[in-house]
Amino acid sequence: MTDAMREREREREQKSSHLDNKGKKNYLQTNYAHKKFSNQYDFKLIRYILELGEINSGENVLDLGCGTGSFKSVFEASNFTYYGVDIDNNDELNNIQKCDMASQSLPFEDNSYDLIFFKMVIEHLTIKEISNCLSEAIRVLKPKGNLIVITPDWKWTYKFFYEEYTHQTPFTSSSLTSALKMAQFEVKYCQTLIQLPIIWKFPFLKVIANVACMLYPMTHKKNKFIKFSQERALLAIANKP
Repeated sequence: MTDAMREREREREQKSSHLDNKGKKNYLQTNYAHKKFSNQYDFKLIRYILELGEINSGENVLDLGCGTGSFKSVFEASNFTYYGVDIDNNDELNNIQKCDMASQSLPFEDNSYDLIFFKMVIEHLTIKEISNCLSEAIRVLKPKGNLIVITPDWKWTYKFFYEEYTHQTPFTSSSLTSALKMAQFEVKYCQTLIQLPIIWKFPFLKVIANVACMLYPMTHKKNKFIKFSQERALLAIANKP
């Protein structure tokens, strides 16, 4: 085999490694191949949530639907021991196990984790899958342990929520609170999150964000302040009794 042939064979192998067993790219490879590392926003987000929820650092955290595990360094910076699960990822080196948490039991013992992080995943599940996932979450969470959920806020994203191919279940503050309570969680906080750290620091700027929503259409996304003034999320913090 010539060097050129070997190179082509390596290229084919690399390409096939990014495909599932049906020859199609999975969700992680299609949408989050670029998200291998954390950014400054991720660090600010976690610091903000931990302070808001009065959550102590220095404990272990389970990242549900962790993708590439980009939040590993973020939580480790707050002295958490990081573990993750994802349907498309298995990375023992970074404590990530492959698991279809929509239908399978999480591969962990009862009362194992102090904190569970569930960011932009629950909206990809059906109601039945959400029930299974939350039941497993409360099982592996330690008593008084915390659950953090972040998901698009239907009130603010209804015009484009279903532009994401795999979105299935939208949430409002009321419906997310109900889902968590039905899973036996005690909900401490569930409100709209404007994904702009400057507003967390200076809440009075929310007025400007609201004006931006009215003055600019959703197609105007080049300006981050305008984009994230419109693309708001829900943040819920709950704990296991």
